[in-house]
Amino acid sequence: AIFFGRFLGQVAAQVLLISSSLIATLGMGWWRQGHLSLAILEATLIIAINLLVVLLPFIALMAVASALAESARLAVSLVIVGAGVLLGLIQWAGHYLPVLRQIQDFLPGAQLTELLATAGWSTLQLAWLPVLQTVLLLAVGWAVMRSKAL
Repeated sequence: AIFFGRFLGQVAAQVLLISSSLIATLGMGWWRQGHLSLAILEATLIIAINLLVVLLPFIALMAVASALAESARLAVSLVIVGAGVLLGLIQWAGHYLPVLRQIQDFLPGAQLTELLATAGWSTLQLAWLPVLQTVLLLAVGWAVMRSKAL
């Protein structure tokens, strides 16, 4: 419960930050144009959902790191160094075996280039990968927390 509570707390904080940023942007647009169309409100909702979906695996990754580490500073260091080493190893291995470059397509944030090429509600077709990554990372974090409790 503690693990998932911390994860949901971080998700709630990100939702608050995304929402406040988009509301401020809408306010500026309304102040400048004097009105907001339904298309603008729909685009804002799509942007908010996509931002949250893209952030979910990173929030889950930090939750796993905080479950593994003894302190928040160590968890951040673990993710930064671990991600750098992992990306370096994938690049190095991909240089010698080009087939391994496809592993990069399954890392968190990999769908961002495809996401930028799509528009509207069709962007949610790409949400399966970050949602799957989030579920897998949360399962790993839950297993880590459970093993620590034993």
